[in-house]
Amino acid sequence: MTSAADITRAYPRAASVAHAVVSLSRQLGIDPAWLANVVQFESTWNPQARNRKTRATGLIQFMPNTARGLGTTVDALRRMTAAQQWEYVARYFRRFAGRLRTQEDVFMAVFYPVALGKPATWRFPAKVSRYNPGIYTPADYARKALRRARLSPSSVPVLRAFPSLVVGPGAGDLERRRRRLIIGVGAGLLAVIAVVAAVARRRMG
Repeated sequence: MTSAADITRAYPRAASVAHAVVSLSRQLGIDPAWLANVVQFESTWNPQARNRKTRATGLIQFMPNTARGLGTTVDALRRMTAAQQWEYVARYFRRFAGRLRTQEDVFMAVFYPVALGKPATWRFPAKVSRYNPGIYTPADYARKALRRARLSPSSVPVLRAFPSLVVGPGAGDLERRRRRLIIGVGAGLLAVIAVVAAVARRRMG
């Protein structure tokens, strides 16, 4: 399980909320790396980050309607520190308790909750893709987000669901180890087959 120290090493700007990330993740029953990676992609840990087109603001890019539903506004959020804003991040994620089973689930909970549980190739509405160039499916979002990730998501289902993803350095290690294992097992099977064939030839001779 990812620790607060791990998060701070990977994302120094997360230092003020690293322990809060771990605490919320325990409540949700997920790896803290999943939360940390989505914040890194959405805002690079800048609580004042804002999308000029949509006015999405803050650590996880709260939309204006979402902010109002949480009892605040995007303007108020923009005046907060990361530690102050984390209270609203926690309120937001608690609504998805029990539904977050992979890193990709956490990505979709923030980016487009309707897509939570949808296939990786499910297409977002045209308006969503227009405001987010290059992102047409959950797989597109995951691919881009994991390229910037510095913490390896421990979720095996993510790698199974998106085997072709080009992922960040940490997550890439998992895929490389998986490939080496497959190659090693294949080589071992070929060696066994060769031995069996040789024994068979001797008996026939």
